[in-house]
Amino acid sequence: MKSVSALLVLAATPLVAQIDVFGSSDPTMIERYPRSWIVQFRAIGELQPYNFISAPVEKIKREVLFEAAQRLPAVWKEVTYEIPSGVERGEAVAHYLTEIDRSGGTVAFQCDGRDCGRGTTWAIDVLQQPKLASPDRNQSYIAASWPAQAGEFQQVLAAIYIVKRGNGRVLAHVEEISSTELAQFDTNSKFETELAKNGIARILGVVPEPDGSLADEDLAVIRSLAAKLNQFGSQSVYAVCHIFAVQSVEGLIEASNQCAALVAAELSNHSSVEVLAFGAGPLVPASGQGESRVELVIPARISRSR
Repeated sequence: MKSVSALLVLAATPLVAQIDVFGSSDPTMIERYPRSWIVQFRAIGELQPYNFISAPVEKIKREVLFEAAQRLPAVWKEVTYEIPSGVERGEAVAHYLTEIDRSGGTVAFQCDGRDCGRGTTWAIDVLQQPKLASPDRNQSYIAASWPAQAGEFQQVLAAIYIVKRGNGRVLAHVEEISSTELAQFDTNSKFETELAKNGIARILGVVPEPDGSLADEDLAVIRSLAAKLNQFGSQSVYAVCHIFAVQSVEGLIEASNQCAALVAAELSNHSSVEVLAFGAGPLVPASGQGESRVELVIPARISRSR
């Protein structure tokens, strides 16, 4: 009976990890989700034109349209991972956002669900990976960039498409692109539209330090958005900082208050709006995941949208 029980336990225990497809390799800038494995791989080792997309996609008749895409000479690799059973799409998205931040990258564009466009258009027409087809609500896309380290390349880019298929499987498709030209992004181009529509908008490309400080480049991004707040002059606007790090909750709240005060001061000094500061510390995770970030919130517009 003991041997039969042991066999039943082994049969019910999932494998720790599956084997990657032969000849495959990971991207250089970001690590895979833990225990995921490569199910499809392709590498383009000679310079060819690459369309780097930083917007939703749509298809009108037979034509695929992008609000923002740049055609760049590049080499690239395409890696499709299967995520372990039981992991939700949001957890995989949070992992890749954390990896981008950890490796010094910048998110140029991010969307989730129907805001990304049609899932079949992404899977079939853009990425040419039918196995990535999923319901529109079950997709996420991240476009990111890093400065190239050396050599002939000017920039490293990543196009990350994550889906939960109808069978419950979560797949992450990562295309890492090394380009000989620089891509140009207006990272927060839809910032004021999101703030007006939803009452909340994240300032992309700005990540506060654990002590609540902000880098000079972060402050420059914040200043560049100040004029966009003038249309909200009659309403209360809050700068909200979220900080997640290995320290006490009290310490993180204090640090996030300092961060929020810096953001509010920059925006108030460069616009006609008096922005208020609020430090949330680690108390408001995004999609259940701890992610340091800066958001602007207009409470009256959030209430109106419900």
